[in-house]
Amino acid sequence: MKTIIVTGASSGVGQAAVTQFSRQGFNVFGLARHATQQPQLPNVHMIDVDLTDAEQVKSAVAQILTLTDHIDVLANIAGTAVNGAIEQVPITEAKQTFDVNVFGTLTLIQQTLPTMRRQGHGRIITVSSMVNQVVQPFFAGTLRLRQRLTFYQMIYEPKCNNLASKSACCSQAVLKRRWLAE
Repeated sequence: MKTIIVTGASSGVGQAAVTQFSRQGFNVFGLARHATQQPQLPNVHMIDVDLTDAEQVKSAVAQILTLTDHIDVLANIAGTAVNGAIEQVPITEAKQTFDVNVFGTLTLIQQTLPTMRRQGHGRIITVSSMVNQVVQPFFAGTLRLRQRLTFYQMIYEPKCNNLASKSACCSQAVLKRRWLAE
């Protein structure tokens, strides 16, 4: 049974991915700040993790590896945004967004890639946003953060080819989100 780790598992695209992978019979580990508050699904293990806390991320991956000996897919779906004119975006909110969208993702990659290397296969998927592809007014604090991950994945991808590990970045269309209404 394939093992898939999904971030952002408590809402939106992440929650939908967990549900779909569960229906397909995969062994799913859903990570989110309030993951354990979600309804139970077959083959799904929800783990509370704040992606801005590297120790929590490391602990979650260690917990996963006590329950399974392999990781087939890491789906980096969690993300946050801060909107507003650049001069009005609080630096603390911009840093929080960067910590979730970039450093949280990088920490997960660093924690899971060694396992994928040992087993000789794996896939890392990082979901971005169409907001990173076009300039949007009042998204100054968010623009290009996930795009940086695309470049990062382009750097490590050639190093993974001989290990049968693959990475992919994909952009979701603009979806109705709670933060868009705020």
